[in-house]
Amino acid sequence: MKRVLLVLLALLLAVSLLASCNSGSENSSAASNETQSADSSEPISVRWIQHQIEYADPLNKLVDKYMDEHPNVTINLEVNGTNYWETLKSLLAANDVPDIFMTDGYNVMRSYVDYLEDLSDEDFVDVIKKEARQCVDGERLDFKKWKGKSESDLLDNLFPRTKFTNGSIKATILTFAPVGANGDRLRAIVYGIYLENISERTVDLAVEMPRFGSEKDCFATHGVSWLPVEERFAEDQPCKFQLSARQSKWISVVLYAPGEYQDAEAVVNKGMLFWLNETHDYLRKILGRLTMPGDPMTAFLYERAVCQCLGAIAMNQEDQISGANWGSYPLGSKTGEVSRLYHNCGKCGWASGIFAVTFLTQILGLQYCGVTQKLVFRPFSPCSDFTFEGIRLGNAVFDVDYKHLKNQASIPITNRNDFSIALELEVVSDGEAFCATETISSIKRKFMERDTVATSLKLQKNETVQVNFS
Repeated sequence: MKRVLLVLLALLLAVSLLASCNSGSENSSAASNETQSADSSEPISVRWIQHQIEYADPLNKLVDKYMDEHPNVTINLEVNGTNYWETLKSLLAANDVPDIFMTDGYNVMRSYVDYLEDLSDEDFVDVIKKEARQCVDGERLDFKKWKGKSESDLLDNLFPRTKFTNGSIKATILTFAPVGANGDRLRAIVYGIYLENISERTVDLAVEMPRFGSEKDCFATHGVSWLPVEERFAEDQPCKFQLSARQSKWISVVLYAPGEYQDAEAVVNKGMLFWLNETHDYLRKILGRLTMPGDPMTAFLYERAVCQCLGAIAMNQEDQISGANWGSYPLGSKTGEVSRLYHNCGKCGWASGIFAVTFLTQILGLQYCGVTQKLVFRPFSPCSDFTFEGIRLGNAVFDVDYKHLKNQASIPITNRNDFSIALELEVVSDGEAFCATETISSIKRKFMERDTVATSLKLQKNETVQVNFS
């Protein structure tokens, strides 16, 4: 039987065929009939089903020619161009597996992997098209040369990630520099791959990490060391494992400067997800969360500017503020005498910081003085409504909500500190200021020839107040 299958496959390299290995069928099990030969005198019966009507005539001619040369072989070719897939599924479910059947493309072929006979050692395999062989041999997904479906974004607007999807596997690559919840930065970078089996069958995977620190590596141009985090595997060996249907798994490594392994071991000891959560919590504590339903891209860009600014700040060996994109001014230097850590760096970190501060103080209109412990809120009148949870201004943290319509405005503010503050509000309005919890007075002012209303009050620790203007 096996020889029959091999000969037929060799004659039909242009057609995708699968040889089944049904142990429950006496006449259709290639595994149990390996010693059978098409040249023997023992009768052999082969059932072959396919769905492409346009192949019916040439296939029938092929079958007839083969049976003329092998009188003991009977090939029953069935062509079903109407309900082929339903018929095939019914046969497989009933354990009545055809000896040979046709599939309709690569992704469909993968779903029948349990019915394949391993013919990889046969001579004709080398001339079969690569796309057909991948169903049995396994597929290599090279993300550097990826031409399939992919998507790049930021996880919670903080961590860069890229998602790749093929028929069975979804891979998400994520990188971040770990920071403790207290702000302690580790001298390391975590590079992780999240793998999801989106098929209904078990898949075998072997993950090969990039060669970090090589000449073509985009992460590091100098020497770099790395340690695996979740799984133990050697640098020159792939990480091999299985994923059941709908199962997922993290595979990550931590990169560090050669010899400086202490922080890398801290990542390994507590795990990649621990440090991802720690870093996320720290950055969110610094950023707060700004939402602008009417202008979401503006809120997105503000957060990115703050992250870029913070990421650019560092210290050089002379304890001067420096960094990848931040010029430092040594103590006592004249204006314009900027000391750069690298000669080819721009000042995009500085520009991001200026943008973030200008947007915060002049557009959102939030300013806080730590010396006098006074919060001033003067929103720019064309500004969209916004909610800013956990905004950090100096050593103080607040929740600010701003909604307005024409000359009316509603402003709830929460003082999330363990000390009281002075609060001053001013909005464009020709009405008055009202507070449901206490009596407040209003002051009429002018801003660019427009009427404004201002009011002041005391906000106790952990207190929330809502002021309405109408």
